[in-house]
This record gives sequence, C-alpha cells and structure tokens, in this order.
Amino acid sequence: MRIGIDTQSTLGRKTGIGLYTANLLRALRRVAPQHEYVELAWGRTKELRTDQRLWWEQVELPRRARAAKVDLLHLTGFGAPRWRLCPTLLTVHDLIGVLFPTNLPPISRFYWSRWLPRTIRWADQVIADSEHTRRDLIRLLGIPAERIEVVYLGVDEAFCPLEDSAALEAVRQKYGLPPAI
Repeated sequence: MRIGIDTQSTLGRKTGIGLYTANLLRALRRVAPQHEYVELAWGRTKELRTDQRLWWEQVELPRRARAAKVDLLHLTGFGAPRWRLCPTLLTVHDLIGVLFPTNLPPISRFYWSRWLPRTIRWADQVIADSEHTRRDLIRLLGIPAERIEVVYLGVDEAFCPLEDSAALEAVRQKYGLPPAI
C-alpha cells in the first residue's frame, strides 16, 4: 500500500507535531516495511501562517497526494482536505484552540472555531492521541465515537535508560550526583 503522510510539519523549526510526524514515519518504516511511505510537503521551511496552512491543507496537499497516487493519506496536523481521492486518516492532538479561542488572533480563531471542526468531520477516520482528546472530539464537535481511535504517543528513543556506565559516570561527575542515581 502507498501511504501518503503530510510531512510539512517536519520542515524548519521542529514543533511537537513535527517531532511526532518524524518519529511516526521512522517507526512505521521499521514496523511495517511492506508499505511504501510517501512524504508529502510543500517545501516551505518556515512555519506556515494560518492562511498558508489552509492553502496547503485544501489545495496543495490533495494535489500532491493525487500526483503520488497514494492509497491512504495520513494527516498529522489537525485538518483534512474537503476534496480527497483516497481514504484519509487524521491525527488530532488536542482541541486547545476550540477550548480557549480568546488568546488567538482573528484568523486563528476562525480556523479553530469554524474551519477545523468541519475539516475533522471530513476525515474518514480520526486518531486521538489521548482519551481526553477523544472525549473532546465527541463532546465538542460531535464526531461519532466509532470514527475515533485512541493511539497514545510513544516515547522517543532518546529518553530510554542509559546503559553505558562510562557515560553515566560522566553525567554523575558533571552534575555532582550520588552513585545511586
């Protein structure tokens, strides 16, 4: 299967969604190598403004997915395109902008309060990365529970226990830690 993944968030300054997407892609290639993963990005290395994000999400991303002939499109950064030629899977991390819109500029407030709820409904299936987000999707946006699957975030390998005793000793010395740490 050819799986298109929206990797725009991995360009430029790494955000939480960018790190999630990069780690997800690396893990998928390791655990499910029988699939082909097509990275879809606009190529702009700066974080997209809201208007640019709308253009990417609704025009450019579907165009690139169609050209790449993907069988499934996984969107990792909230919004789904209205016009799609294949099934879509959308990851929703939280609904913070829906819950607290007053701190946002007007165009972002529009995006979170009017546009984003609509685009989430357009996705064929939704991943919520917590049970709380799943409940928010149901309660605040009326997304049917059967279209939402909770998939908890993994832990980056950088946070695994350090086994190298020389490296552990160097850290203990540097920070004046006792041997039991």
